[in-house]
Amino acid sequence: MHTTKMNTQKFIRLLGIRKLKINEAVYIGTIGPETETEAEARFYREIGADVTGYSLVPEDITAVHAGISYCAIGLISRNLVADKMMEDTRTEKDKEKTRKKT
Repeated sequence: MHTTKMNTQKFIRLLGIRKLKINEAVYIGTIGPETETEAEARFYREIGADVTGYSLVPEDITAVHAGISYCAIGLISRNLVADKMMEDTRTEKDKEKTRKKT
């Protein structure tokens, strides 16, 4: 997402004041509106995605082109198919390494 770390931290503090649970995640945007195939879901997980969807992509692209900061709040309504097929047994350290590679 197009935002600075400082703005992200301010946003997290604001939500934290209201005692909301905050989970930072890697979002991969797809063209939708179809659900990902099992192969796509495995691929997304392998490249470090935590969440997949298509509804935030146009807003993010617009924000980047307009030069404005953008932050989104998402509601996850179902598990990624790949997560149902295989449990992600990587440590947080391994997950972070994967994210840095992409």
